[in-house]
Amino acid sequence: MAKCGEFEAKKATGSVREIARVKEPKEPKEPRVVDSLDTYLLLGSWKQCWFQWLRGGRLVRGTNSGSCGAEKHGIVAWLPGTPNFYTIHSIPQLIYPLLPTSLLYSTKWLLKLVFMSPYLAVAIFHPRYGNFQHWALHLHTDTEDHLFEVDGEHPGFTEVSSHVHPRDIPMYIQSNRASAVGNVDVPTIQAVVDATPVDNETLEWDCQDYVLEILEGCEREAVIDDDDADYVEAMEILRNKRGPIL
Repeated sequence: MAKCGEFEAKKATGSVREIARVKEPKEPKEPRVVDSLDTYLLLGSWKQCWFQWLRGGRLVRGTNSGSCGAEKHGIVAWLPGTPNFYTIHSIPQLIYPLLPTSLLYSTKWLLKLVFMSPYLAVAIFHPRYGNFQHWALHLHTDTEDHLFEVDGEHPGFTEVSSHVHPRDIPMYIQSNRASAVGNVDVPTIQAVVDATPVDNETLEWDCQDYVLEILEGCEREAVIDDDDADYVEAMEILRNKRGPIL
């Protein structure tokens, strides 16, 4: 049994891989804002942890006793009889916590298949040049992450693509999910990216325009439904963020 002020977290991907012991901070910390594409679920002691879902896709994670796991993303599942142990699974949807642990284990891959579908999101970073936030298009698939962007300044923008999650880039601020897509759409999205020109002729054109033009191309190719309510809301949020930082 862990001493007071400590907890043990078991990270699991089907079997226990690692055990980490973390000391509880003496003073309570502010709730941590987690990437908008991550959600958390606690199975077990609701007296130990709480989770609040905020409109706009952001999740604030906090504790009222300090005994909750401090994992970056995943589902926190309580193991009956061992309340100091938590298993971690990654599923980007909030599910009502009625699944027993045994069922959670047996259906882990099925849940991943259902909820980890590919999506397009706009990743926002601190400015690289001037006072414009840097935008990049993030394509998440079942196997990898793609980041499409332009780097540089007018008239020297260059197209850049990489296989990295935007969260792993130091200048990262947040992501705005644009639309879910299908695995069959991935080649079409890549073709749209390849066909989107880098405009070094227009003075006002920048990285934000590049991302918006790719999304418009995905609309034309019917990869994105421009009447989808979630997509319409996401585009409204992006339009409000468009332009220089005031």
